[in-house]
This record gives sequence, structure tokens and C-alpha cells, in this order.
Amino acid sequence: MNVWLKLFLPIGLGAVAGYLNYLALQEKPKVFQYTQTSKALSPGKDEFKESSLEVLVTTQEIPPAILFTDRAVLYGKPVPRSFEEGDLLLLRDIDASNQISLQADETAIEVPLQGVDFEPTLLGVGKQIGFVVEKAIDRDTTNYDEESKYEVIGPFRIVSVGNRLAKGDEEDLRRRPDTISVATKLSTSGELSEKVDSLLVAIRSRQILSLSHYHPDFTNYDELSTAP
Repeated sequence: MNVWLKLFLPIGLGAVAGYLNYLALQEKPKVFQYTQTSKALSPGKDEFKESSLEVLVTTQEIPPAILFTDRAVLYGKPVPRSFEEGDLLLLRDIDASNQISLQADETAIEVPLQGVDFEPTLLGVGKQIGFVVEKAIDRDTTNYDEESKYEVIGPFRIVSVGNRLAKGDEEDLRRRPDTISVATKLSTSGELSEKVDSLLVAIRSRQILSLSHYHPDFTNYDELSTAP
């Protein structure tokens, strides 16, 4: 009798433990962690950063959503659409942020970069830039100084860097492109704005000296120049 008891007692205890574990799992639903925005984001203005993303904890499985553990794939990528605070990030947003397309009312202008001063790694599809040119002013005027002889035409959104339509990997970013293309808006009548017309004149007359990165707050520029 003691032999049978010693044999079946561990089996019975194991069965009870397994049943209790089953009940515990039934009582605790599986939890999923997805990525959502912590603030409003705008395309052509913002990039995904760690500070702009937060975790969404839910018991509902959402296959198209980006897991919170995978959120780093978005860092540094341009925002492809408008987001409100708390919007869920979807897998399609990864592809969309790598491929910035033209809007229905936009056209692209190719800008040659031969002789233009800039740092290749600071260029990226979706970023806002300006073109530094020298003003046509009278050097004999009393108000003339070295700083006032320059102006920046912009901002313009980059839609391609060389033959790249996507953000590119580290090796791509180190290559110096021969051209970039920027998006420009057309009026309802199809006419070009004064800003676009100024850029075309600068391209034709080779007046572009360097490139400048346009800040997200649209108030000022930082030069992308490689010169000290």
C-alpha cells in the first residue's frame, strides 16, 4: 500500500499543480505592449524620436501595430502622416516614413550640387532645407556688411538624395550626392511661387553656395556647410 501511495502521490500533486496553473492563466489575460505617440506630430516637420513615442498596454492583440520593443526602428525617420497624441503606430508607417512621396499639388525640382558646400550625412529624405545664395546688392551702400550679402531661399522638403528616394543606410549617407530633388507646391493656376522662382534662377545662374537645415519650428536655419 505504501508503495502505491509513494507512486501516485507525486503524480496527483503534479496534476493538481498543473490544474491550478491552468486556472491562473485563465484568470490573467495576455498583455500586449504597442507603440503610440506621446504628442501631436506633423509630416514634413517632425521626425520620430524616443521622446515622441510611448507605450500602449492592452489585452487586445493588434497585428498591424508596432510592438513597443521594436519602436527604435522609427527613430530618426520623418513622420509620414499627421498624428494626434495617443495615436497608434502601424507597421505601414515604417515603410511610409522611408518613402516620402509627392502630394497631389506638388512637383519636384532637381537641384545640382556641384560646387555647393554641405555635409552629406546631414541630408535626408523628408528633411526641410534652405539654399544659401549671395544677394545682388550694391557693395557701395552704407548698410553693406559681409553677413547681409547672403540670403536663404526656402524651406523646401527633400524628396530624393541622388538616386535615393528613401532615408538610406549609413553607407548611403556618407556618399556625396550630385543632386537632390525638393518638393514645390503649385498654385491652383499652376503658377510657381516667388520662392520657387528664386530657386530656379539660383540653379540656372549657379548662385547656390551652401545648404542649410531648416528648424522644425520654421524660424531659422543652421548651415550644412563643411567649411569651418
